[in-house]
Amino acid sequence: PNDEFFVHMPLGLRYNYYFLEDVSFELWGAYYVTFDSELKDFLESNFRQTLLVDIPQQLTWMAGVNAVWSPIHGKFAMFTTKLAHFDFHISVGAGAVGVDLSALNFSTHDVNVAGNVGLGFRIYLLDFLALRFDYRQFFHASKKLKEIGPNEYQVTSNGLAKPAEFTIGLSFFTEAPE
Repeated sequence: PNDEFFVHMPLGLRYNYYFLEDVSFELWGAYYVTFDSELKDFLESNFRQTLLVDIPQQLTWMAGVNAVWSPIHGKFAMFTTKLAHFDFHISVGAGAVGVDLSALNFSTHDVNVAGNVGLGFRIYLLDFLALRFDYRQFFHASKKLKEIGPNEYQVTSNGLAKPAEFTIGLSFFTEAPE
């Protein structure tokens, strides 16, 4: 949501293993389907010959592990006939981010170490099904290609990238192993 030139749509999975009722270990991964933003389309269609837009990196995938803690649980009445359960959760973790780096006539793929923090909310629709809303803020090294000679490029640091992600999904719960 915070990239001016691309709209990223993450498609992913998360697997949580609850070793306590409120604490889980999460494995996750997402592939990013990317579309050009209206700003990028506008700049390219109106200033193609006079404006060179340097877009150093583009997200392609993310994966990692998180610790998730659900400190707040509650119930509310739905239509005065059914009680719905909910919980809020906090997550923190580490992982890897895949980015495509590009320069004028050259592109390559790079992998960065990343960290993240997040907040989430689940509404339990059934005993085994919940609607999940998550916000995650990621942190990883931003890189770009630096020209070191004719058609020769080197990957260099470009500060800190801070992409954010808002996801909506379904959680399916299974019985604990015996």
